[in-house]
Amino acid sequence: MLINLTNHASIHWCNKEKQLAINLYNSIYDIHFPIISPHASATEVYELALQYENKIQALCPLAVLIMGEFTFSFTLVALLQQRNMTC
Repeated sequence: MLINLTNHASIHWCNKEKQLAINLYNSIYDIHFPIISPHASATEVYELALQYENKIQALCPLAVLIMGEFTFSFTLVALLQQRNMTC
């Protein structure tokens, strides 16, 4: 499965994008990107990234598409790549 962790649900992707993702990953699972306060501390962002890492790991995806707030995205990608997940 491909996890789509963005603000752009896969239902709105064009048919070509959806078909390619399904051909490569068998299915697409949407997770809405979290709302992150601009006042969140580095610790708060890191803790949120850890929560999402656990949620994603439990789903056992083949890959994760991540797009959104930069600090959270960078932190989550780093955590997932440490687990050898494709992002």
